[in-house]
Amino acid sequence: MSHNDYAKNGQFSYYQQMMDVFFERSPLNMMIIGEQLEIVCVNQAFCSVFAYTDAALNKKLFSDICTDISRQAIELFLKQLSSDNTPKELVCKCIDEKGNIIDTTIGFNVLNHSDDNTVRFVLTFHIEKTKRMEAELKEKNLQLQKYIDSNLQLENFAYIASHDMKEPLRMIGNFSQLLRRRHLDKLDAEGKEFVHYIFEGAKNMNRLINDILSYSRVNTDEYTYDRIHLMDFIYNILHNLKASILENKGEIIVGEQMPEYIVANKTTYSQLFQNLISNALKFHQKGKAPLIKIEAEERGNSYLFSISDNGIGIAPEYHERIFILFKKLHNKVEYTGTGIGLALCKKIVEKHSGEMWVESEPGQGATFYFTLPRLNITQ
Repeated sequence: MSHNDYAKNGQFSYYQQMMDVFFERSPLNMMIIGEQLEIVCVNQAFCSVFAYTDAALNKKLFSDICTDISRQAIELFLKQLSSDNTPKELVCKCIDEKGNIIDTTIGFNVLNHSDDNTVRFVLTFHIEKTKRMEAELKEKNLQLQKYIDSNLQLENFAYIASHDMKEPLRMIGNFSQLLRRRHLDKLDAEGKEFVHYIFEGAKNMNRLINDILSYSRVNTDEYTYDRIHLMDFIYNILHNLKASILENKGEIIVGEQMPEYIVANKTTYSQLFQNLISNALKFHQKGKAPLIKIEAEERGNSYLFSISDNGIGIAPEYHERIFILFKKLHNKVEYTGTGIGLALCKKIVEKHSGEMWVESEPGQGATFYFTLPRLNITQ
């Protein structure tokens, strides 16, 4: 039965008594205020937490207790609350009788008196909820900081270790090459096979080390941003990949609605485009020439790029995995690679405050999408 129903049936005094008992004995910290922010009453729970006496509260407005929000802002908030009559919450710092600041989430509800059209507001102070939210936020921040620290340590280790490994690896490669040149004719078939394994292993390891160094530099290096003429930039990349394009009989189509200029780090964005186009050439279907489309369009404050192909495609369950470091879907016999290329691409995109994802089905090619914020810098 509603407040008005009680009034019509002559049971208002019973209804009022019941509500008074509920208000006074509620374990929630409660307060009732008027439209001018005057404090009408508080319950025992509020007094025990905030240590105010009735006499002390008689001299105060709600805005005197809520220290970090102005009276005008609170009045506007209550006006909006009255207009839509929907419960709302406000997070603020409240001061108790001893001067302590308490972070509090306050729930607001409208209380209308039908007899004189007086509007009042019931406030519920959720201190534990605020503390819990703060504790959860603090824990998440600690976890995030641990992740950032461990990630940076790993990348620094990868950079140092990879850099230090290059010299002994170069020695292995050079001496295995000398062995092939000068003494290969003196070795039997098994010996020649062993030398071949040493030489190819050193070459693959060198490629892996270079990829690890490239990946670690994405986070450790300070970026400078360049104003890039996009078509010249793309055609320069295609020129660098000319041998691979001719070898695979690939066809590259560049969209007509490309932006004239973009702002990005030219070195890493070259790696991004080159890796994606190289992958599209590499993972083509047997007996089918690669067809690659490079397109871009404006999306709000960003550019949305796409590089699509007609290759072997990727099953949906691997759409996330392919961007993880060292996660390869194919063995080295089928397709060469270190499993770092797409992880590097995603890292470059994220370093530019963009996002990257793939849409693909097996046998139907793949489209890699990535966004780049639209920035303006002078030439």
